[in-house]
Parts: sequence; C-alpha cells; structure tokens
Amino acid sequence: MKSILLTTTALVAFAGAAVADGHTGVSFGGDAALGYNDTTGGDYDGFYWDSTLNVGYAQDLDNGVTAGVKFNIDIQEDGTAQGTTGGNTNLNADDWQVFLKTDAATLTYGDTGTAANSLWSAAGDMESDGFTSDWTDGPADAVGVLRLDATIGTVSASVSGIMSNATGTSELDQTSVAVKADVAGATVAVAYEEATTLVEAGDFNNDEIFGLSVGFAAAGANFTVAYAEDEDSNSTGVKASMPVGAVTVTGYYVDESVGDANYGINAKYAADALTVALDYQDDQGVTKVGIDGTYDLGNGLTVLAGMYDQSDDTTAANNGTDTYVAASYDLGGGAALLVSYTDAETAGAIADDEVGGPDYQVGTTVVATFKF
Repeated sequence: MKSILLTTTALVAFAGAAVADGHTGVSFGGDAALGYNDTTGGDYDGFYWDSTLNVGYAQDLDNGVTAGVKFNIDIQEDGTAQGTTGGNTNLNADDWQVFLKTDAATLTYGDTGTAANSLWSAAGDMESDGFTSDWTDGPADAVGVLRLDATIGTVSASVSGIMSNATGTSELDQTSVAVKADVAGATVAVAYEEATTLVEAGDFNNDEIFGLSVGFAAAGANFTVAYAEDEDSNSTGVKASMPVGAVTVTGYYVDESVGDANYGINAKYAADALTVALDYQDDQGVTKVGIDGTYDLGNGLTVLAGMYDQSDDTTAANNGTDTYVAASYDLGGGAALLVSYTDAETAGAIADDEVGGPDYQVGTTVVATFKF
C-alpha cells in the first residue's frame, strides 16, 4: 500500500517540479454556450449560459519521461448557477488526471477509465460484461482510478484499481486487468475485474467479471465473437459488420443464460451530403427502433431529423416515441448556431433531457456555441 501511495505522490511531485522550473508546456482550450430552452424540468430552463475551460500542462523530464496534468473547469455547468446572488458563478473542476508517460507506458491517476473497460471488445449488447465504465457513479468513498498502460509490439496491457477511502485510509480496490493482442490475423482481448464491497450504482459494478473476445475479418466482413460472465450469469455473442456500397450493415446476436436473447441490426447509408442510420434492437424483450438522418446543404447549414420508438411489455413508463428536428449553422471560427425541437415520451429521454442520437434537449432550444 505504501508503494502505491508513494507512486501517486510522485506523480503530483513531478508535475509540481515542472511548474517550479518554469519549463512547463501549458495549453488552454474551452467552449461556451448561450441559449434558450422553453421546457422546465430539464438541464436548462429559460435563458442559460455555461462554459468549460480545458487546462493541460506537461514537462519532458531528462530521463525520457513526460509528467503532466490535465483537468476541466466548468463554469455554471448545466445552468445550475443561474440566479446566484451578487452575480457570482459556480466553478467545478472535473476530468482531472495526473500522469507519467514514456514511449511504451503511461501511469495515470485521476478521473480515468478502468483497465477492463478500456480494452474490452463486446459482441453486441451483452448483459454479463458490465465492467465498471464510470467509477464516479460509485459511492463517495471512491476517489479516483490508478491505471498503468503498456504497449509492446502488437500487445497492449492495462492494470488498474479504484482508489477508495472506505476504510478511512486510501487503498486500491477492485483490481482490473486487461490484455489485447494481434494473434494470427485476429485481435484477442481478455479482461478481468475483481469483486468489491463498495456499493453498486449506475455504471459502477461490484461483481467479479471475466470476458474473452476475438475479432477477425473474413469474406469482406468484420466479426467479433465474445464470451462474458459475472457472478450471476453469462453471455455469448457474435457481431458482424459489412459494407455494401454506400451502406454499412451491422448485426449481433447474444445468447443469455438468464433472460431472453439480445439481438439487433443497424444499417447506415452515407453518400455525398446525406447520412441516414436505421437501428433495431430487442434488449431483454424491450423493442427499440431508431432512425437518424442528416443532410448537409453545403453552405454551412445542416438539417437533422430522427425518431426513436421503444416498446416494453412489462414497464409502461418505458413505452413511447421520441422525435426531433433540428438545423445547425456553422458561423465559422469554431462558432455554431443550433435550433432544435423535440417531443419526448419515453421515461429515459425525459429524465435525461436527451432526445435522439444527437441528445437534444426536450422542447424548443436555440443555442449559440463557441470553441476556443
């Protein structure tokens, strides 16, 4: 445990030393939005604005190692600071990482993904491959991820642990290990995540999970065959994707040891200015049908429209149809103007305030966005 704590301390020390020497390469970027939405209960009500500042700094050390830090500062994120007295704003730092990097390996601590989730390749919608994909959904005891990534030739390996204060002292929990390699013309991925006593929530899973997948090309198509198991079930799936002219067709079938089989098919057409995608899924008896289309008029203006329909025989609140129409105009210099209208019926779209593939807000929205 002491060696782990020393490692994370060293990460911070390296970054601090770089700043002190005055040789740090510092980068800034960001985005901002000013808009209006006419629907209450979502992320934004009425007029709103927000902005994010992206900060990064790094230092090349004498031994071939690069030390660095990066994070975002969100200003009035999701409009939550609207109406604060005295014109004050809310600041929130997130997506923070401290890292040491060489040509062959990177050690990262902070808001980053787990090893298994970073290298795992699923074969469609598999119920048993729920590797933790977002540690921040877990309890407050989870404070970050420590992950080591290494690449040797065509082999990529990763090992990680979630730093937890559950015992009152920072310790690594839920070790995760994954390897991906090119073997005899195929790409093989193996992933493992240990169980943890930390409370499961959202995309934080406390099960012991194992997965094995193989990807290969044959007869003009790309295939993935995969097996995954957790403490209660297992999934075996196959996925295939093949281009046919301007259309790319992708389909999958997953046999589940618990519940119904999952299957789906997607067809995407892309040629010149038009892109249309049609998607059908049957997820544990819940039927999902979606269509998204975009057309670039060639003068900076793009029109978009789509529909998503969900049918659930067991949960009525999940039933419904979501639709959207939108137009986006490129103002140049990283600025754009978006006008969208959506109608949401499914519980998920209403709760998340996200409709369709582009995740538009519920109701009518007019927003100008800027990238710097």
